[in-house]
Amino acid sequence: MMKKYAKKLFLSLLVIFIIIKIYLLFKPHVLIWDEAVYYGMGKYLFSNGAIGIWELLRPIILPIILGFSWKIFDSFIIAKILMLCVSIGYIYFTYKIGNEIFGEEVGYFSAMIILLTPIFFLYSGYFLTGILSGFFLLGSIYFILKEKYVIAGIFSTLAFLSRFPHGIGYILLFSWIFFTNNKSKWKKLFKYSLGVMLLLIPFFVFNIFMYNGQNIIVSAIYPILKAMPHQNNPLAPTGNLAYYLIETIKNNFLFGFSLFGAIVFLKEKKRKKEKTKSFILISLILSTYFFYFSIIDNKQLRFSFAFLGLLAIITAKGIHFCFYNNIFRNKYKKYISIALILLILLSGFMYLLKIKKYVSWGRYIEEPGIVTEFYKYFKGTNNTILTSDPVPAGYTENLYLSYYLGEEDLKKVEIHELKSNNIEYIIYTPRSFGCVQNDDKCLSDFKNMKQTINEYNLIFNETYYGEKYYIYKVN
Repeated sequence: MMKKYAKKLFLSLLVIFIIIKIYLLFKPHVLIWDEAVYYGMGKYLFSNGAIGIWELLRPIILPIILGFSWKIFDSFIIAKILMLCVSIGYIYFTYKIGNEIFGEEVGYFSAMIILLTPIFFLYSGYFLTGILSGFFLLGSIYFILKEKYVIAGIFSTLAFLSRFPHGIGYILLFSWIFFTNNKSKWKKLFKYSLGVMLLLIPFFVFNIFMYNGQNIIVSAIYPILKAMPHQNNPLAPTGNLAYYLIETIKNNFLFGFSLFGAIVFLKEKKRKKEKTKSFILISLILSTYFFYFSIIDNKQLRFSFAFLGLLAIITAKGIHFCFYNNIFRNKYKKYISIALILLILLSGFMYLLKIKKYVSWGRYIEEPGIVTEFYKYFKGTNNTILTSDPVPAGYTENLYLSYYLGEEDLKKVEIHELKSNNIEYIIYTPRSFGCVQNDDKCLSDFKNMKQTINEYNLIFNETYYGEKYYIYKVN
């Protein structure tokens, strides 16, 4: 009986989620930094390098998706629809894994917890890799549980090529197959590795041709090597070791039941061996990702999509236990159930407050001035532009070269580099640069760069949201 109500409640929440997203679909979408990079990279790929922007440290799957959407219809609407489908897929695999391990009710509860998590609602509307790569990771776990190893390998690689830290998932799943299988171990590993190599080899070949100035091995993994230092970017958002523990619970109080869910499952006497193995697998993946993202300097709540689906499953197990089991004596069970209901209501109230704020962020009646005046400044032209802000690359059909990715990138401002790259304009935004304390070389490089740029003709100078934006004409 409760299964039917859980299903109806889940479907109701899903329909509400989709309706709100469809409402926001036709509102102006203002790109943020990372979105613009991925969208610009998509243009670069599908124009054969004629327009867009290229950041070599970025994974390639999202640019392919966004470039495809741009090629079909030069509007953000197609990309929004595709990312909405990915978000629904993330919910779907959360449900499927929960159902596979704990049963259908826990599966529905798991999916509802994701739907009721404000950070998921917010980022399901962005063109970013968090939910996309999380979707592929969850898919790979589900297909491992179903012993469909080739497709699991494909999903593992798609996760990795969407976000490089998901190499962790590949290592864990490969190790899991190796250590937990006696029969047909090598056959299963071969199938999984075959799925991985079907996509990984083309990626390496692409890199060898794209970055052929290095030796063949370095070229093959060049974007990965360039991306690694950014996990400890000193200028990126950061926090202490308890950042994700605190912030995930603050975002959705229900996650506080996750530890309870794990304890409850391990104390259950009647549980199948395969269910225990599956639980250990998702716990291992969850804890490894949680540990990894907790120890790197660059901490942002949107990175939690790597493990949020698995956390929701274990949380749902704890909530399900509180409602439907008789472990507690009757007089305590009543109070615990009341406390749980109050917590759910409080979580729901906080969710509505945050969703109201998030929806208002996306309710632009028209594009703000920074878009129409600055990001679209070169719309309708065909120029090569050196930029410290990638966002214009998402709005116009020009070729953009970055100079904000470090010391080597700054050299593009030098006169001979400007000439060799046929640079016609320079976009300069002070917010794109920063030096850690007492880094004299960085400060010196920045000063020299600014002096060089100031030699050119300033043609645009505006302030938006307290930040300065400049455009210089080189010739």
